[in-house]
Amino acid sequence: MTATAWGVDVVRAVAIPLAIVVVLLVLRRPLSTFLESIGGRVKKVSFGKLSLELATASELRPAWQIDTGIVAFDVRQLSPSEVFDSYADSLLSQLDDPRPIDFVVVDLGAGGNWLSSRLFLFADLLGRMRGLRALVFVATVGSHDRRFLGMATPLDVRWRLAQEFPALEQALVYAYDQVFPPPPPAPNHPVRLTGFVNPIVVSDTGAVGRWQAGAIARRFLETVQSPIVGETEAEWTSLRRLPPDQPIFERAVWLNTAAVQRILEPCLSSAEIAERDADDISRAAQALEILRCDGDFVAVTREGTFDRLIDRRALVEQAARLASKELAPT
Repeated sequence: MTATAWGVDVVRAVAIPLAIVVVLLVLRRPLSTFLESIGGRVKKVSFGKLSLELATASELRPAWQIDTGIVAFDVRQLSPSEVFDSYADSLLSQLDDPRPIDFVVVDLGAGGNWLSSRLFLFADLLGRMRGLRALVFVATVGSHDRRFLGMATPLDVRWRLAQEFPALEQALVYAYDQVFPPPPPAPNHPVRLTGFVNPIVVSDTGAVGRWQAGAIARRFLETVQSPIVGETEAEWTSLRRLPPDQPIFERAVWLNTAAVQRILEPCLSSAEIAERDADDISRAAQALEILRCDGDFVAVTREGTFDRLIDRRALVEQAARLASKELAPT
């Protein structure tokens, strides 16, 4: 087999680690086009005369805290549906930003930070509104905060939670139906639907309008909340009092480390490398360690504590293209 045919087979089969090795061994010039394309926060790795920089994935830090002027609520936790009327402007502004984002950290803390209903809702909204690629799960373990548990795509999280808590999927479908009711049938054609004047979907990831997203959140929460439930009802979480001094219950459970690992076990990626000192030898070893991992991202941790994500897919795709160009016939 010729070198050219071998290079084509490598790319065609997506044998990424091998393609990277080819790049590192063959190329002897700076990878300027690669560095320009991946951007972001970087870490430099040197292989002889070759310099390689690893892009850190972009993180969204949503404004989970909503202040009504009377009391502040955390929308990851038990809060009334009415907070999405006009108070959630900061959060909705972040949802409405057209720039795609790579990941959001889901900090479970000791188990009292996230309700199942809220993770389900925001996995859907962040995925479609911002093109979110990953949810990174961390938790408090003993005296250590932000211990890395794993990561999963928003769609995987939604579907796993939908299987575990069917009422959440029913509530979300109902919310979409309320916000986007079907148009009336065209005259004399009962099965034919007329179109909307304005587009519903406004991005390639399925984003809807800002206030429509807020309406979906409110309708969803209205459906999973109740002022009172029977004592035998399961999967209801309550807060004793909310203004104006009435009880509220939500069909949800608190998510802790054990629950997340059990529910998301089929889709939870634990691709992780430990941070090392910034010298050429350790960075080179780190780069090769990243290539041996699977998936789009690799978490970088410091003594088990989550620090950042490396965009592995951006790295390997660029390197594979460089390898194919280098091995192409001249």
